[in-house]
Formats: sequence, C-alpha cells, structure tokens
Amino acid sequence: MAARELTALSEGRFDELEELIRQAAVIQRELDKHFSVRALSDCSPEVTRNLREIHAMQANILKEMQHGYDLLSERIGTLRRNRSSLAGYKQHKGSSPRFFNRHT
Repeated sequence: MAARELTALSEGRFDELEELIRQAAVIQRELDKHFSVRALSDCSPEVTRNLREIHAMQANILKEMQHGYDLLSERIGTLRRNRSSLAGYKQHKGSSPRFFNRHT
C-alpha cells in the first residue's frame, strides 16, 4: 500500500493518493487495535521486519510530500513576486477630455 502511495505521489495522481491514504488509515486503525492488545516484542521477527519496512516507506512518502510542498511554496512565491512587479508596470488610462469645460 505504501509503495502504491509513493508511486501515485511521484506521478502526481492525487485522487488516487487520497483514496490510498483513506484505505491505509482503515488498515492502520485495525493494526492499532490488534497491537494494543499485544506487545510488539511478542511478534515474530517477520512481523517486526515488515513493520520496519512499512515505516521506511512511510518516511519516504513524507519526504516526497515535503519536497512537493517546497516546490509548490517556491512557485507560489515566484508568482506572487511576478504579480506585484506587474502591478508596478500597469499603465493607468488617462482621463477622457471634458467637452463641457469652461476653459476649453
């Protein structure tokens, strides 16, 4: 599941990523119920190894999300600077001539 989340994140398929995260949350709640009754030290080495692999995959997902967040933040900052600099170059339309002015 975590590998599919990482793939969806890296390929920019955010709808699929959202669904995978929902499914992972359900699985996580069930695992929490199971392990709250049982101590982790009572688990077999295979279970412990699998949990460590899942933890490493989730760390990679968080790292990828942070990288995406940083890129997005940088892009928004650039757009904000460009927008404010464009406002400085905006030309204002001159006033239209007054036909009924006494001075003309």
